[in-house]
Amino acid sequence: MEEGKCPICGQHCYIHSRAGSNVPTYKCDFCFAYELADEDIPLAQKHKVILAGYLFETRGRSHSIRISAGTLPIILSDSRIPKTPLQKLDKLILSIYDLGSGFKNHVSKLAKYPPAVGYAEDAAEFNLMVSTLNDIGYLQERQARFGEYDCGYFITIEGMKYAESLLSGNTRSTTVFVAVQCTDDLKPVYEKGVKAACDVFGLSALIINTSDNEESIADKVIAGIKTSRFVIADFTNNALCVYYEVGYAKGLGRDVIKTCRKTWFEEEKDGKRVNQLYFDMERDNLILWQDEKDLKRKLEDRIRAVLL
Repeated sequence: MEEGKCPICGQHCYIHSRAGSNVPTYKCDFCFAYELADEDIPLAQKHKVILAGYLFETRGRSHSIRISAGTLPIILSDSRIPKTPLQKLDKLILSIYDLGSGFKNHVSKLAKYPPAVGYAEDAAEFNLMVSTLNDIGYLQERQARFGEYDCGYFITIEGMKYAESLLSGNTRSTTVFVAVQCTDDLKPVYEKGVKAACDVFGLSALIINTSDNEESIADKVIAGIKTSRFVIADFTNNALCVYYEVGYAKGLGRDVIKTCRKTWFEEEKDGKRVNQLYFDMERDNLILWQDEKDLKRKLEDRIRAVLL
């Protein structure tokens, strides 16, 4: 195992080369474990700000992340990555809130934090972001007192309240998680109905195909729901994954807009309905749609009510 600098954030790291593999594993104090081949380093460094922030934010993962030309587009499209300056400030206050415990949560002036902590471009932007959080009352500057070594910006009560509000609901998120069964006949409906309705409000519809055989699919679903503004769930065909995702979203306090195809919902045989939704979902303000135009129109009304 060698020592060196992290090619993404520039901090100290260990480099472990495995026998029979030309892809070393980097273990950085801030990016934690990731795999990066030498030939992919220039590509990764072009996106080092986002990658450093993403690796820091996902530092609790149980496995190393492979960064390559194939995986980079997937990483860059992750819904956790902030898209606006205000979302970057949210990431920073959440990071500070998570750095310690209780009233010890702070950013030390003496420590050298990589800009990755807040997805900042460089140290100058990071310091400006910290100063901005101080100006709006979420952080408070405190100088070292006699006998104390440390000084810095400590999180205030208002900062704690705001951080906890972000954890319970993403009011600045522009992502809508869509819980659906991605069958061939329904995909066009979701594209022209759900995504089109979200586009009207400048929101991005996130649809994850849970039928894909990927080990990280559950992590993507959980991350998508956590970072979403609200959830749209379609119960057509009674897919169990949709119930799971709705339950998880409700546990986080997310608003859930429920929809279902009218012909499937009202299908009858011998005078009795064939399909029944579980857990009393039918009584829970369910939108019944006939086609993509009908779904888009009804969703626009419901989304407008959620945002107001």
